[in-house]
Amino acid sequence: DLAKEDGSIETLHLESGVTISADLYIDCSGFGAFLIEQAMKTGYEDWSHYLVCDTAVAVQSELVGDPIARTVAHAQKAGWQWQIPLQNRMGNGIVFSSQFINKDEAISTMLSNIDGKIIQEPRSFSFTPGRRKKAWNKNCVAVGLASGFLEPLESTSIALVETAVEKIASFLEKPEYGQEETDKFNYAMGQEYERVRDFIILHYKLNGRTDSSMWQHCRDLKIPQTLADKMTAFKTEGKLSRLPWEIFGNDSWLAIFYGLHYMPTTYDNRIDKFSTEVL
Repeated sequence: DLAKEDGSIETLHLESGVTISADLYIDCSGFGAFLIEQAMKTGYEDWSHYLVCDTAVAVQSELVGDPIARTVAHAQKAGWQWQIPLQNRMGNGIVFSSQFINKDEAISTMLSNIDGKIIQEPRSFSFTPGRRKKAWNKNCVAVGLASGFLEPLESTSIALVETAVEKIASFLEKPEYGQEETDKFNYAMGQEYERVRDFIILHYKLNGRTDSSMWQHCRDLKIPQTLADKMTAFKTEGKLSRLPWEIFGNDSWLAIFYGLHYMPTTYDNRIDKFSTEVL
């Protein structure tokens, strides 16, 4: 039930028949977002115009040979495929854009690149990249998938859960909260999601593939201004500035810039004042 005065959550009625009343509710209901969206109609910021992959399919297979100590990601013509070696099996999956390939073809592509015997039937889910317009709305805080989702190219979902919990704890050091705490949390989480979004977009924007329309589409995308500014600063002066609430460090940005052959055309001339021994 929502309060008539301000639309905050007043009580929860569970399937067991139990009714719960609390000062603050944490919505961890996943994509369903039962409290923050279904009940409170908070709204969602859709980023599918930046991140075109919107479907994932996962399947387990038998392990062939000794497992390697790393996850492997391979680009495919309309997305990318992962392999995660475990001690007793291999985790496989493909993330793709339904604009450029249908699910049956994507699954066929994934299965053709798996060596071991399939253990179970492939499982799929669709998603809309983006975030909740307010992760903290009145007396409800969304955490995890209820707050938003960015495609798993950099596997950031767990990290975003951890940082959300950390922020909730830090903003609730006192036994009460108000609009100031709510606004600070929403700003920090919004910035954090946008920083991750920009980093993932960079992988697609700088791709050099010419074998499919999806990758060409990604190269031609109009990107967020925050990412455009970061790319320009690096291209013109080799400059990287870590922004507030940014999960990925300069080493991660350099790995993508250099790995995808996006190199500076010049450098900050203040470097000329230093000797080569110092550098």
